[in-house]
Amino acid sequence: MEIADVQKFLAGNHRGVLVVRKRDGWPQITLVTPGIDAAGRVIITSRGTTYKLKNIRRDPRV
Repeated sequence: MEIADVQKFLAGNHRGVLVVRKRDGWPQITLVTPGIDAAGRVIITSRGTTYKLKNIRRDPRV
């Protein structure tokens, strides 16, 4: 899927699923509310102490 397709999809759909890999390789699945910033990037918010964010920092493939 191209980024333009993602942006168009997110304009009408405000629920998403983020999948990251835990340290043991198993998936961690989280419901998110994605948005698009002024530069056209897909964004989500998260507290800096969540396992979701720790796993993303360790392995950015999401």
